Amino acid sequence: MKELKKFIKGLKDMEIETVSLEEVSGGRYEKLIALNNLLSSIKKIGVKEVVAEYFESFEFITSDGRYLEINAIY
Repeated sequence: MKELKKFIKGLKDMEIETVSLEEVSGGRYEKLIALNNLLSSIKKIGVKEVVAEYFESFEFITSDGRYLEINAIY
């Protein structure tokens, strides 16, 4: 979760207010989330493994095996 907190801080520094949360493979899951609610939403989903961290996106595998990506919305 340390990586996710760092990612969220970077988005706050860029004054991002909303992110999208999408399933990378299959595309069956997509949701817009206010940045202030992101950490609690991700805690509910559960992070098994961080796959990639970028400036404006964050990819991870959930505790139930889904591959999700968080993207900044401008």
